[in-house]
Amino acid sequence: MTDTEHSQPPAPVADSFTALTGNLDQLLAAAESAGDEATAGLAGGLHAAALDALRAIAAACGVDWDGVLAERDRRSVVAE
Repeated sequence: MTDTEHSQPPAPVADSFTALTGNLDQLLAAAESAGDEATAGLAGGLHAAALDALRAIAAACGVDWDGVLAERDRRSVVAE
């Protein structure tokens, strides 16, 4: 295995990333529904930055980021 190859981390690690992305999405939705454009804009920027940071951390941990996003989307549909 090279430095860029990782074995798949345990499921709890990927689940934590999925939960965090879902929480960030909920915070963004709450800020956007508040009706304050400045707050919504700030929340949107923070949301994007946080997702970028999580993506980088996930890559470093060997977590499949596309899988995290797919699971987040699946959970959000189930929750609705």
